[in-house]
Amino acid sequence: MDLVTEMPHPVDYVHPNGRKATIDFIWGERGSSTQRVIIVWLNECGRYTRIGEEFGVWITFDDARKCGIDLAAKLLGAKTTCR
Repeated sequence: MDLVTEMPHPVDYVHPNGRKATIDFIWGERGSSTQRVIIVWLNECGRYTRIGEEFGVWITFDDARKCGIDLAAKLLGAKTTCR
């Protein structure tokens, strides 16, 4: 598959408890199809806050997406309130 179609893009995620996050991906070396960092941004109270990240090597976007969703689900399970 063409690398352009394989490039990861941010994924919106909604936890069963209603909390929202955006999962972002950072590529490895230029021209590489491997992702190196997954970042989870909490979308709450009209602002985005970086709440977690995971470093690794995922060859496909689907693998990175699954890992990002697992991470977001775990991080969003804790209850917080807006300040």
